[in-house]
Amino acid sequence: MKIKYRKDALILFLILFFHIADCFSKEVYSIAFFNYMKNLMMLFFIINCLIQKKIKNTWFCRDDAKEILLMSAAFLLISIYQMVRNDTFNIVPFVGVFRILIPLAGAFYSVNIFKLEDITRILKVILCISFAAYILDLLLTHRFSIDAFFRLTLSGFNDVSTESDMFSPLSMGLCIYLCANERKNKWKLLSLIFVIMTNKRIMILYAFILFFLGQYLLKNTVKKRLVIVTAIGTVIVTAIYIQMNLQIIDDTIIRKLFNVNLDSFGMGRAWLYRNIYNSNYKSAGFQTLNSTKFVLRGAEMDFPNMYLEMGILAVLVCVYTIFKLIRANAYNYIIVTFVMAEMVTSHFIDITYFWIFFYLTIMEINKSQKISIREDYESGEKNEWTGKNISHYSGIQC
Repeated sequence: MKIKYRKDALILFLILFFHIADCFSKEVYSIAFFNYMKNLMMLFFIINCLIQKKIKNTWFCRDDAKEILLMSAAFLLISIYQMVRNDTFNIVPFVGVFRILIPLAGAFYSVNIFKLEDITRILKVILCISFAAYILDLLLTHRFSIDAFFRLTLSGFNDVSTESDMFSPLSMGLCIYLCANERKNKWKLLSLIFVIMTNKRIMILYAFILFFLGQYLLKNTVKKRLVIVTAIGTVIVTAIYIQMNLQIIDDTIIRKLFNVNLDSFGMGRAWLYRNIYNSNYKSAGFQTLNSTKFVLRGAEMDFPNMYLEMGILAVLVCVYTIFKLIRANAYNYIIVTFVMAEMVTSHFIDITYFWIFFYLTIMEINKSQKISIREDYESGEKNEWTGKNISHYSGIQC
């Protein structure tokens, strides 16, 4: 493997290695050491990039980075307002924003320093190591058997023996990236199998879409009005779902659609949110909900948490910002809708290494589109988002 900036590549590899070790240790031994190490290595990687000034005069994806920076600033301002309003202080919002910015910085500098081929090769190695670590995790926790995969698929994904909260975001992040940037189907298939084995239904659905339709989506654009309608729909669904959890709106539709009540659908979180809402809860801002005395277990749904912590404005800002990253590409549109679905129903906003892969994928696609716009004006076809010539992402050729 020939990588131009070997030291930076080694640091990036170590960061992802420590993340895999962290996933493994949390499920088996609950050791915090690897979590600290991966964050320290991430900081070292970013500082090293800044000191060496290896980035050329052209900074790709500045607009994408700026969107997330503005969202983070909005979260901080709303959090500070909540602290002043409720006469309290909490360091958690600052830590939460830091955890949003770390993957953004890592992806931004990687896109501007490494070649696409180098990043893809590193991630293929990471896929092999992480899949092996996941199988080892199953063995050590006595959840693995030879027919586990076949039993899982035949049971309609109802078998929870192979389910993994720690490895599932990692597997999905790798699948998202490789389905866009790897030509060989064997690597895409391995990432798909990894997602299936971790047994998260939304992830499995989207992984199949990306595996079978990924190359088609990459070469096509999405209408701006569809993105706007989807964003508005996301906010409406989120607002209704939050109101159902708080028993402000009747949850009959959940019972009709899924044949379960809302508490079962949300794995007991609806009861938790009702208790918090009806208590004397005073928010201190972003991600402070789980640090209060009212929460005996994690309230693991991002948008409902944001609503209680910072109000509907924070939800609007987050949805608006992430949808702006699409830049008319159909592949970006699909992975953004996946992220929205996860944030409505589970905790995803600060899973650092999923967001690295997510940002890497979107930034590489947007970077390729920007380069093509500069170089190719033959078609004369205009992009309704920018008024410039439409370009299509072709992915890696290796």
